[in-house]
Amino acid sequence: DADPVTEVDEVTSSAVNPDVVTIAGESDASQQLFDLTPSPGYDGIVYADLSRAYSANLEKQLLAGTGTNGQLTGVQNVTGRNADVIGISATSVSVTYNVMGKAIASVGNARLLPAEYLLMAPRRWAWLTSQVDDSHRPIEAPSSPHPNASPVAGGVSPVGRILGKPVYEDGAIPAGTSADVIVALRPSDLWLYESTPRLAVDQTVLAGSLQVRLQLRRYVSFQLPYPTAAATVTGIPAPAGY
Repeated sequence: DADPVTEVDEVTSSAVNPDVVTIAGESDASQQLFDLTPSPGYDGIVYADLSRAYSANLEKQLLAGTGTNGQLTGVQNVTGRNADVIGISATSVSVTYNVMGKAIASVGNARLLPAEYLLMAPRRWAWLTSQVDDSHRPIEAPSSPHPNASPVAGGVSPVGRILGKPVYEDGAIPAGTSADVIVALRPSDLWLYESTPRLAVDQTVLAGSLQVRLQLRRYVSFQLPYPTAAATVTGIPAPAGY
């Protein structure tokens, strides 16, 4: 009890990148269509579509943005992140579980706090949950508890659990003929700042051809002050037929 107290100096510098990027989209329409569309109006319809396009663009940047050419720096490219877990051999459920466990462990070992979620391409989840074990029992049991009791992030519910972690299907993960990725991360360590939407109807720039320009723009900043809060399994071969 009489030992001296350990002194720890406060860290006053930061390597967090405060860059703000602009994500914008626009659509041109004829003046006639704009004038004659009933409630909610053609602008309401277009802005709903532009908002969905904005969300898809933002999601891709949060995952894999390069930090250049007007993009955010995504969790897969942030400096100081955990080393990727190589998943090239993950052609079976057992090996896939193994590499996911390594990614979860990587976050826990480096961040000293547990990973909270897993992100994967929709086809990856479909493949995993449609497999059966050697006794032809489904990996995802039909009687499994509904996952919606799990914490909700981004207004979307997890589709299930693997290794004790809620799983989210992430459409921003490319899933063509090449390999895809699985990400283990702590969303509580991700700082996302979004401006309110700026909506504009410009009836002058295309007035000579009786057209209207509808535009949506938002300003976004994304910071990952603890880069080890995410770990990625890369190079998982595309599941045949999915």
